[in-house]
Amino acid sequence: MTRQQTTRQLNQVLEAIGSRGLSGVASKANSLLKVLENVDAFPSGTTMQNKRSICANLRRLGLIEVTKTGDDLLVQPSVKGIHRLQRAKIAALTIQHQSRWDGTWRMVSYDIPARYGKERRLFTSELHRLGFTLLKDSMWFHPYPCFDVLSELIAYCGLTQFVMVAEIARLDEGSLRRLYKAHPTLNAK
Repeated sequence: MTRQQTTRQLNQVLEAIGSRGLSGVASKANSLLKVLENVDAFPSGTTMQNKRSICANLRRLGLIEVTKTGDDLLVQPSVKGIHRLQRAKIAALTIQHQSRWDGTWRMVSYDIPARYGKERRLFTSELHRLGFTLLKDSMWFHPYPCFDVLSELIAYCGLTQFVMVAEIARLDEGSLRRLYKAHPTLNAK
């Protein structure tokens, strides 16, 4: 199994634990493996060897906390596990392309203080991954509706007070040429 497949399976099991909220999952069992099997946390078709590997990795990476209470084992995502789930959710964000462009540009502008450098790097790398075009310093543009995706990304990065999002109906010709060059599939009006 490739590293990417292992990571995906690990994230799926962590998601199954986290999907029940911060309270995690509990089951009458004597091992982590049995708890996760009892709540159907493993993707279908996962071999016993991979299940054991996933359990070991969850513990080794500190993604879960396991507590024994009586006959039950309680499995909860750790703080590190919660952050991993959030990061996976952000990495899964996408902006839907429309079959026909509405002629409106979506602009993101920001003024982020230097002490938020890590958050800024994450934010700008995600803007790039989502298909935004950097036109000027701290001004990114996208042709399709994306306010919901941006709201989630901005909140995750903790930059709400530093970022502005707007819809732009009209731009100067030079800026338009650069945007059309970056998005050649759009019908230039």
